[in-house]
Amino acid sequence: MNKKWETQSHAVFLVGPPGVGKTTWLNDNPSFVDFIVASTDNILEQYADQHGITYRQAFQQHMKEAEKQFKDQICACVESNLNIIFDRTNMSVKSRAKLLNMVPNHYKKTAVVFLAPKHIIEQQLEKREQETGKHVPEAVLETMLANFEFPTTVEGFDHIMTIQK
Repeated sequence: MNKKWETQSHAVFLVGPPGVGKTTWLNDNPSFVDFIVASTDNILEQYADQHGITYRQAFQQHMKEAEKQFKDQICACVESNLNIIFDRTNMSVKSRAKLLNMVPNHYKKTAVVFLAPKHIIEQQLEKREQETGKHVPEAVLETMLANFEFPTTVEGFDHIMTIQK
């Protein structure tokens, strides 16, 4: 395990809209190799691959079950004191609170906030849609950006880190 993470259990919350580079950053960052990644996207992608359907179809057919598997994965991680990364948008205090409440107090909780100009996010989403078929409607992105709430220590985070694109 990376020495940086040895002394305490950690929960890392990736925060940012779709297309901002959260998963790419995670995959490119060897510091988190020993962390369990909790992601409904990963669950849906696996389901789509197994059933020969698109991500969109998996989302429509399987999202409720994916959410259950996501929560079960979190519970299993915290029961075993494993380091965990929440790879989702986590854009609001309310959405983060639901997850923070699942993490025991002895965990160190870090929010990694990804910021980028809207045109960069839109370019990345267009590229991702061409490559994977994942589509985020413009209205959904607009709503997410308009309602974004920057994480704070008052929510329960011990550390907040910002990645600027």
